[in-house]
Amino acid sequence: MPVDVAVMGTDGRTTCYQVPLSLMLGARPGSPSGAPCTALRPWLWTAPRYTFGIPVPMDAVRAVILDPEERLADKDRSNDSVELEPGTRGVVRP
Repeated sequence: MPVDVAVMGTDGRTTCYQVPLSLMLGARPGSPSGAPCTALRPWLWTAPRYTFGIPVPMDAVRAVILDPEERLADKDRSNDSVELEPGTRGVVRP
């Protein structure tokens, strides 16, 4: 399934990104709620990781949320988001 990613800015705005699967042959026009989404490059389902960049400085990001509308089956939603402290200049994957 495609994955939606919400990036919440320190200015209060939320931007939606969609990660389509390569098998989808394209992306849907927006989020399920109707909000516009920016389609990112497709994720090859055989790849264990997917990374992307956004044209926003790190200090302008307050939080990043995977599947913000909770449409995917997920056993543990506690690891679907990260909130960045003011002044964060990078994130290290545990």
